[in-house]
Amino acid sequence: MILLSKLVGSYQETVIFVADYIQIQFDDAILTIFGYPSVSKELNKVISQDSVDYYKTLISNNGHYVIGIDQQKDSRKILYDNKTVITISMILETVHPEVYMLQFSNNEWDVE
Repeated sequence: MILLSKLVGSYQETVIFVADYIQIQFDDAILTIFGYPSVSKELNKVISQDSVDYYKTLISNNGHYVIGIDQQKDSRKILYDNKTVITISMILETVHPEVYMLQFSNNEWDVE
């Protein structure tokens, strides 16, 4: 089990956009994703990072709950109750040496 799965049941409080990463604050954790993840909503329609809808969709997750984590060899998907899916690429050539960092308020943390 990856620590990321402990986000299930958490709700997103806010998202912060920085030059080359985003930080998502949950009720009990902070997730920093190095590089911008893929975002899709309803019927797996991927929203382009160049689109205003990309940012609006990530912000619209505020107050919504994580209902699942899908762990694949090359990706980690965070599924929300509003049908948004955030996909973190685990292919190192497309991201920084660290893909994400997750820290909980009890100081439990993970870097992958």
